[in-house]
Amino acid sequence: MTATPQVLVLGGTGRTGSLVLTQLLDRGVPVLAIVRSADRLPDGVVGNAQLTVVEADPLALTVDELARHLDGCDTVISCLGHTISAKGVLGPPRDLVERAVRSVQAAVAAAPPARPVRLILMSSVSVNQPDHADTRRGRGERAYMGLMRAAVPPARDNQRAADFLTVGLGSSDSTIEWVI
Repeated sequence: MTATPQVLVLGGTGRTGSLVLTQLLDRGVPVLAIVRSADRLPDGVVGNAQLTVVEADPLALTVDELARHLDGCDTVISCLGHTISAKGVLGPPRDLVERAVRSVQAAVAAAPPARPVRLILMSSVSVNQPDHADTRRGRGERAYMGLMRAAVPPARDNQRAADFLTVGLGSSDSTIEWVI
């Protein structure tokens, strides 16, 4: 009998990540959570036999370290985001989400799995399709989103992470299947 592949969750202590982490564990899915502070894990998950916690800054992990954590994972859910405070929005790191997505891709490429790893990038509403292909939004809304990305570093970070997947990676990498 083979073990159920586990899901790697990045950002499991934030608002979205806490919900994702809790729902996966409630469904009996084995989860490996890489979090900056285990003290911020959501109520009710600490001590769950299906949860493995690695306390680390995801941007400080080397590609090899991240590849080791990915061993046995068939899915990565990135719920990373910037803290909603002046320091979190305007301070470093301004490329948290983009760097994390690039690191996951590099780690998967360093130790290619037999089947593609699924990467789910939880992002913000400010992300659009590249080359003005987002036809659901009117011209005014697209202009507003452009201003948001220009003025608010987290919006720009989310867009760059999405652009890396859609334009930089596209469908050319057979080791990752992604969705934003």
